[in-house]
Amino acid sequence: VTKLSLKRIVGMMMGVWFLAFAAANYISGQIAMMTGGSGNASLAVDQQSLTAHVLAVYENVGWLAVGVAALLFLITPVLKKRMHGVH
Repeated sequence: VTKLSLKRIVGMMMGVWFLAFAAANYISGQIAMMTGGSGNASLAVDQQSLTAHVLAVYENVGWLAVGVAALLFLITPVLKKRMHGVH
């Protein structure tokens, strides 16, 4: 982050870097809340429906990860070109 950002905004970019970690922790908490079962009384009817719900949530998370990976695969050449030799 510090090598690729402009010298005058290095501090802000490090803040954005840490903000990304905070956002990831928040999203993981939301996923845990959706799959917990104890916080959602309507899903705790039987084990089979709870398992189906948990699998559906993680299937959506998995497809989102595949989509993000495909997008990153497509834009990697552009990103490498714009890095100007920084590795």
